[in-house]
Amino acid sequence: MKYLKRYKLPSALLISGFAFFNWCEQIPSHAFPSQPVSVAVTKVTDRSGAPWWKERFEEKLKTILSTELSSAGHFLVIERDNDALSDLRNESLLTGEDGVDPYTQLAKPKYIIRAYLSDYENNYVSFDLKVINVKTGAIAYSRSIEGTIPNETKKESISINSNNFRYKEQTQTTKRVVPTRAIRAAINEIAEYLDCILYLKDECIEEYEAKEERRKRSNDSLDMF
Repeated sequence: MKYLKRYKLPSALLISGFAFFNWCEQIPSHAFPSQPVSVAVTKVTDRSGAPWWKERFEEKLKTILSTELSSAGHFLVIERDNDALSDLRNESLLTGEDGVDPYTQLAKPKYIIRAYLSDYENNYVSFDLKVINVKTGAIAYSRSIEGTIPNETKKESISINSNNFRYKEQTQTTKRVVPTRAIRAAINEIAEYLDCILYLKDECIEEYEAKEERRKRSNDSLDMF
């Protein structure tokens, strides 16, 4: 994650308030910290038909993404799962506030974050990300986020004795497993992208635009059947 730059106050600030305003005008607007962005993260679902996908991944990946956003310090992540809402209602009963509906007091998210597994290979995954404005229902931002990791390769040497001759044979196997680390890499990339476009809004936007152009050119170069 990127962090805001630190700016040193000029010594003239102690003498003249006018110098302070001149100094403020020279600092980029994103240098001043803004309020955390309120978001709600939905379950991460599969739309690719991956044979290794399991139902428990939906909640697990949602938790990972929510944790990454919370740890950035730039987001207010609002919990919306059934267990959390049930706990809120039970807590209101225990505290004697049974006449107050706790759901009406919940913080309202500005954006809904949705991610879908859209494509996969042995060592590659791609998620379609949508950031939905709660007030308008419009898709404010969308992006394909990818994660890759090399297949695991194992080499073995076997000694063989035959007719008083001894020789070695070397074998190589490639282990193809569920791309869990590629998935985690993609989730981390999603969190960093959201931090960029929703909070930082600085030069990181240009970096992601350049990365998206490279991704599109790479996809266009593939043979499609």
